[in-house]
Amino acid sequence: MKNQILTNDNLRQIIPSAYNDQAPWLTNKYQAISTENIVDEMRSRGWNPTKAIETGTKQNGSNGTAKKHYNFHMVHFSHETLSQEMLTKVGDSVPEMVLINSNNGARAFRFEAGIFRLVCSNGMIVKDKDMGSIRQVHMGEFDIVPHIEQFVNTTRKNMDRIIQLQNVELDKSVQIELAQRAMDIRFSGSKYQPIIDSVLKVRRQGDVGNNGWVVTNRIQESLIRGGITTQFTDEKKKETFERQAGEVKSLRMINEYNQKLFSVVDELVLA
Repeated sequence: MKNQILTNDNLRQIIPSAYNDQAPWLTNKYQAISTENIVDEMRSRGWNPTKAIETGTKQNGSNGTAKKHYNFHMVHFSHETLSQEMLTKVGDSVPEMVLINSNNGARAFRFEAGIFRLVCSNGMIVKDKDMGSIRQVHMGEFDIVPHIEQFVNTTRKNMDRIIQLQNVELDKSVQIELAQRAMDIRFSGSKYQPIIDSVLKVRRQGDVGNNGWVVTNRIQESLIRGGITTQFTDEKKKETFERQAGEVKSLRMINEYNQKLFSVVDELVLA
């Protein structure tokens, strides 16, 4: 699978705020980390932008300046050689790095790294403490190079981890324990608790089977995307109520949940 590479002209159209000067209401102490410079550095090392998103306000500031010119934006990068290596070994996943930035003073510069599974819409699937997560306040230039090298090394380690999961068949009792431990990450202490059969339900052809990798992906989708049935029993009224869990929207929470999920997988399946 080969993603379409976005040119600089494409990026200027999709995320115009990335190419504006920093917001005029900021002091000289604030020195925006340039998305344009980071993109150029990533390209020079084989990491090409393949997806870009801009979100934020369309309103004007109190001084009449259009705040939409300084919106929060994201750029996804992929590496053709590393992606092909992973597809050959694993079959359904690719590594990506994601830049998160703005020049309005509202957010710190961030870089996230993870492994994305092609058959699902969740996005990031393997995310542990070593995958790479960088957060830096806007104080000028930023050297991305050592972080790229760390991510490449960690990606290769996680290829072996995924292969291990693909080669382990999980019996029903282990699947149930894994699902329960995973749901406790998000729902511990909640009034409504997930129905485990709903958590383990197969939602797409690519998730059929009982090996550790597809089971982990089914559970991860339930954890992040929601759509599973949760229930609460009112003991006084002797009534049971059900509702669907929603999707996790926060990138910070998605990363946190994924890190905790793969710690559980390591403990129950790969230990």
